Amino acid sequence: MSVLAPTASQIRRALRGPAFGILAVLGLASSTLLLGQAPIPKWPLRNLGPDLGLTSDAARVMSTDSRGFLWLGTEAGLFRFDGHRFVHFPGPDGSALLDIRAIQEDGKGRLWITTPRRLACLVGSRMQHVQTIQQGPAFLLARGPGGAICLGSPTGPLRQREDGSFAQLPGWPGGEATALARAPTRGSS
Repeated sequence: MSVLAPTASQIRRALRGPAFGILAVLGLASSTLLLGQAPIPKWPLRNLGPDLGLTSDAARVMSTDSRGFLWLGTEAGLFRFDGHRFVHFPGPDGSALLDIRAIQEDGKGRLWITTPRRLACLVGSRMQHVQTIQQGPAFLLARGPGGAICLGSPTGPLRQREDGSFAQLPGWPGGEATALARAPTRGSS
């Protein structure tokens, strides 16, 4: 019977990685709280609801942009929170973008939004319907290398081209893309 064990360099790399850091913080926090050595912090909680302009209590997805705004995708549409109030952003035709599945900012500061039936892009304060996707609805969004948008769709992952259109990633064996993740860049640990 053979056993595979990690090398010393693999262990050092894992100990420097973000997952270890998160686990270490959680471990320290839980042991401190269990041993009674520190008081439980009192986090300020604030109810964000209709009195601030949010007309739906069913947020499906949240994202922040490079300017610090919080974006909520709800069953009733897209909302931006500026720290004081929510602003609703209608779809390209003026109606609400219903049932938002994903929100992602690209490298040019544009906000991409998916619903079960369409892909939209918010440029400034103007929403545009993106009609270059022919492969079906996209449910996943991720920011890829160079700030390009990657989509997860029923036919596989798509990557944004320089002209803004989307194309299937080369080498995809077929089938639905159920998750997207960005690979680390070379030279990073």
